[in-house]
Order: sequence, then C-alpha cells, then structure tokens
Amino acid sequence: DEATALDPQQRMALEKVRNQIALERELRELAELELEEVNMNIEDAQAALEKAASGGQLSEEQQVKWHKKALLASFDEHRAEMRRLRRRQAALERAQQTSESKHQHEDLSVLRRTVEQLTSQIEQSKRQNESLRQQVEARQGLRSESNAMLSVQDELEAALYEELEWKR
Repeated sequence: DEATALDPQQRMALEKVRNQIALERELRELAELELEEVNMNIEDAQAALEKAASGGQLSEEQQVKWHKKALLASFDEHRAEMRRLRRRQAALERAQQTSESKHQHEDLSVLRRTVEQLTSQIEQSKRQNESLRQQVEARQGLRSESNAMLSVQDELEAALYEELEWKR
C-alpha cells in the first residue's frame, strides 16, 4: 500500500485529497441526477402539451397555470434537494474535521515519539562523547608520561655515555 510508505503529513494530505475527490464525485452524481430530473420534467411537460394539443387547445390562462404549477413543483424539488445536499456536505465536513483531528492526534503522537527518540539519541551521544573525552585525556596522560620517560631515558643514556667516556 502506497500510504504506508508515506510520512504522517503526506498520509494526511493524501487522505484529504481522497476525501475531496469523494465529495466531488458525490456532487457530480448529484448534478447528473438533477439534470436527469429536469429532463424528465421537460419530457412530462412536452407530453402534457402534446396531450392537451391533441385533445384541444388549452386556454392561455390554463397554460400559464400549468407552467406555474410545473415550475413550483420543480423549484420545490430543487430546494429540497439543495437542503439534502447541504446536510450531506455538513456531514462530510464534520467527518473530515474528525478525520483531521484524528490525524493531528496521530501526528502529535508521532512527534512525541520522535522527540523521545531524539532525546535518547542525544543522551547516548553525550555518553559516547564523555567516554571519548576520557579516552583522549588518558592517552594524553600516557603520552605525557611517555615523553617524561623518554626524557629520563635520554638523561640516563647521556650520563651513562659520560661515565663510559670518563672510564676510558
């Protein structure tokens, strides 16, 4: 799964994009349904007009009433559908906020674990640094002692050389 290879921030962005895509699909499907409903209303109106035309002419007043009635019915259906869509949108937004809140909580947990890991690494580095500092100090002490011993050895060799030269 590609989502497991992503860091938490990328996963959250991916989830957000997926939610937006799902919302867009829902809205597109809704628009298609509304278009289909309008087309059906148009077909019904045409059928009614054809029926009325075959059975005789409607008076202009009857046609106006019929059109008003059809428009009001279509408007009421549209308003009801818009209310339903707004409710659906609000529910999706609440779900998205809940999801984001969950992701933020998860991100906070990840950050806490990261801080703990870094703190542990810092402590380990401090211990290693102290150990290395002690080793360096010990080597400097040994080098100093070695230099002192070499100096004493040189003095002893010089004294021995002088003594040997004197006896000759």
